[in-house]
Amino acid sequence: SIPDLTTGSVGRAAYVLAGILALAIHVYLYNAWAGLVYDQADPRRRIDPLLGGQLEPAKALVASLVSLGISLAIFLSLSVCLFLIALGIAMLWLLYAHPRIALKRMPVVPTALHVVGGTLAVYLACAGMEGLSLEKTWVSLYFGLVLGAGHLNHELLDCEADRMGNFKTSAIRFGKKPVFIASFVIFTLSTAYFCGIAAAGILPGSLAFGLLAVYPLHCLYVFRAYRVGISSEALQRLRSQYRALYVAAGVYMTLILLLAKTH
Repeated sequence: SIPDLTTGSVGRAAYVLAGILALAIHVYLYNAWAGLVYDQADPRRRIDPLLGGQLEPAKALVASLVSLGISLAIFLSLSVCLFLIALGIAMLWLLYAHPRIALKRMPVVPTALHVVGGTLAVYLACAGMEGLSLEKTWVSLYFGLVLGAGHLNHELLDCEADRMGNFKTSAIRFGKKPVFIASFVIFTLSTAYFCGIAAAGILPGSLAFGLLAVYPLHCLYVFRAYRVGISSEALQRLRSQYRALYVAAGVYMTLILLLAKTH
């Protein structure tokens, strides 16, 4: 979305990204604060500063609200529309995490929230640079789909702890295997979708090669995890593997875009 690599454009990009980073910090800290009671049942979270007592819950909540205030102030300084989008994202995660609402305890709905929230977050970055655009919505949706697919894997990892917390997530409601397959299907659809919008000219066609290159490896890693029974260890290994693949694809895309802007 950066039109060129001038000082003004790069400076605005850094300003927009600072607003998104502050919003991400808010979401992370608020979710940690709101889910403190439930997270105590998860042995993987014992090193968490909140659960370990290194960080007081009240201070985490204050830091979360301060981060939200910083983010909203940044986007309000750019435009009212961007402010409303950022506020809408914060409200989505409030519904997701608030202990009295806790939509994250339900099946399907949390994944849908991740798709919508991820889409809006990327759209916020694009709109912060280029203004509101329907075309950027199609691009942003790809990232929402990836976040939604990853969330299902996250639910699989948290399945036992969520069950003790009386959650009814998709992994608990439908079982591990169907949700594991659904996660991979959404990852696959996201790749196909990205290739589709690239073929339509919304994005440079060369960007799709990065995803197409890593997709066979993703398939291999998923097959290996499925073959060993979708254990916690296999899921954690798979998450590290597909994150590395997407980082590699992202670096490739970034380099392609930067090279295009320097010519």
